[in-house]
Amino acid sequence: MARPTSALPSSPSKKKGGQIERLCLVFSRERDRSNTDKSWEDREESQLENQLTEILVQMLLSAEASYRNGLARHREWIIERKAEAEAEIKWRLDEAERKARELQLKSERQRIGRLLSQAKAFDRANQIRTYVESARLRVAETAKRDSFFMVGPKESTRSTKRSTRFFAKSIND
Repeated sequence: MARPTSALPSSPSKKKGGQIERLCLVFSRERDRSNTDKSWEDREESQLENQLTEILVQMLLSAEASYRNGLARHREWIIERKAEAEAEIKWRLDEAERKARELQLKSERQRIGRLLSQAKAFDRANQIRTYVESARLRVAETAKRDSFFMVGPKESTRSTKRSTRFFAKSIND
């Protein structure tokens, strides 16, 4: 808003030396005092008091222009702030999506690790089962062969059963 920057008494007064002191009224913008919009002063044909209508009209015009400029600056600020807020929201959404992808990848890697571990354990269990089965077969063959050469057929069956039970018991323990 325009403000008067200087005002002196309304009636011309004489200074020392016979000069007449003149009144001067200057309007400038609030933020830019170096650039004066309008000024009025006492003239010989018209005193400052006689120019009040023009001064008031100019004051109202300056006030209106200042008000509109303020509204325009405020609108620009709101637009800038909105753009900043939208950019912030976009950044946060992108960041959330990135973190979700990272979490999903981590989860998938852990799942793959668990599956590989389970597959390894399954293979190991199959190896042990195969080993146990081959050991049983060897024990059975050995017992059968030993019983065939040592004793008659009836006793060989008993001895095979005993050695198979002994082997199964030792594996289970």
